[in-house]
Amino acid sequence: MDQLLGERPVNRDHRRISRALTVAEADALVNAARDPRRRLLYVLRFCTGLRVLEASRLEWSDLDLDDGLLRLRASITKNAKADLIPIAADLDDEIARYQRQALRNGQTLTDRIFPSVPSRPTWRRDLDRAGVQWMVGGEQADRKCTRKTFESHLLRSGCDIAIVMLLMRHTPRGGMALTLGPYADVQELLDRKRAAITAMTTWQEQERKAAKCNTG
Repeated sequence: MDQLLGERPVNRDHRRISRALTVAEADALVNAARDPRRRLLYVLRFCTGLRVLEASRLEWSDLDLDDGLLRLRASITKNAKADLIPIAADLDDEIARYQRQALRNGQTLTDRIFPSVPSRPTWRRDLDRAGVQWMVGGEQADRKCTRKTFESHLLRSGCDIAIVMLLMRHTPRGGMALTLGPYADVQELLDRKRAAITAMTTWQEQERKAAKCNTG
């Protein structure tokens, strides 16, 4: 009808771009989560870049705490490929904290880590309690923002863009291995991932210290 009247069609695409949270905003959101399991979920997603559905399918057996690795099964990833993500120090601490509390409460740590994920209203309430703005510069702090935050913090900490792409799982492993060099092997790539996660953690701590100094 609009075209018949000679008018331009109405743009009904209201989708917005997710925004990356600052270190302070991410910390505030984690602390605003009143449920320990939800708090763990937020930390895990900020430290791994996992998608909501991927995180919801994780099992306790996927956590290799001895080697400091999250072992992603092909059956739970969007690209249907298995992968390894180093566990950041913040995530390791949060897992240990959650497990201690769970054991005190007599909880058995089997099967899925997150039987359910927070609804959008719960997410918005946590944002409000944390004082995190929903919209900044036309970008929104939706549930996808944890993944964008992970990518942003890796880049801002000076990580190699190729390794960032690997950790984000944007590119097939074979193609990325060629980009990194013809002799790149699994252990070499894993070592570079660990270095990237460590660099991100160090940068985040520097940001926290700087924020404390600025607030006196």
